[in-house]
Amino acid sequence: MKSTALLLVLSAALPLAAETAAPDWSLQFPSGVGPGVLVKVHPYVGDHSAHVTPLPAVEAVYGIFFVSTLDLEGGAMLHKDEKLSVSARLRWNSEGFTASDSAFLVGMNSRRSTLEAGLNGEYDFGPVTSSLSLWQDTLGEHSGQQAAWSLRHTFQPDTSWKITPFASLLWDSSKYANHYFGVRPGEAVVGRPAYEPGSGINYRAGLDLRYEFNSQWNARLAGYAEYLDSDIRNSPIVDRSCSFGYAASVNYRF
Repeated sequence: MKSTALLLVLSAALPLAAETAAPDWSLQFPSGVGPGVLVKVHPYVGDHSAHVTPLPAVEAVYGIFFVSTLDLEGGAMLHKDEKLSVSARLRWNSEGFTASDSAFLVGMNSRRSTLEAGLNGEYDFGPVTSSLSLWQDTLGEHSGQQAAWSLRHTFQPDTSWKITPFASLLWDSSKYANHYFGVRPGEAVVGRPAYEPGSGINYRAGLDLRYEFNSQWNARLAGYAEYLDSDIRNSPIVDRSCSFGYAASVNYRF
């Protein structure tokens, strides 16, 4: 049913593609390629270390297709003009844990990362750009949905810097929240009772910094803090009110 709903939304957006100017089918690397790293700090009890993932940082565009490995997503542009853009996307959701992450989580089943499909729409209002995205699990890991509404604005104090603060509201469906922050009856022990959070809204704020050293070399540093919904904060496996994420890369443009 949920997959059908996603397909219906996608089919409704497809006619927009006909209005978009003919794409440039040459492979482009707007920021180049280089080494990158992702860092995530989870809110789980006893898991206070940073989870570090090195990866190649690539931003590539080929016709209507695009990918950003540092953002863990890519997709196809269905429509783009001076104000509005609509795209179909895939992203890797890196949420989750294993029992080995913390002594408190021993005896719980792993909650794994998953591939999600969705739609994203952005509109440039001038002072700010607003975006709305909808996501559906494709691998049956959590079988839930997420939605996000974001506002951002980019400052360019000079030709080298791009500074983009952003703020977001993120909705988690009950299936999503229960999978990653709930405790199943078979996992309950003394001090870790069964728990099933409902759907909720998290609040995220962050900053994305880009610096051009010259025409070939550039760097990116981004980070966010996410204040968790009360149903998540009240989970027996959560002992922090916020989670954090960071990304960094140095790229060579050729």
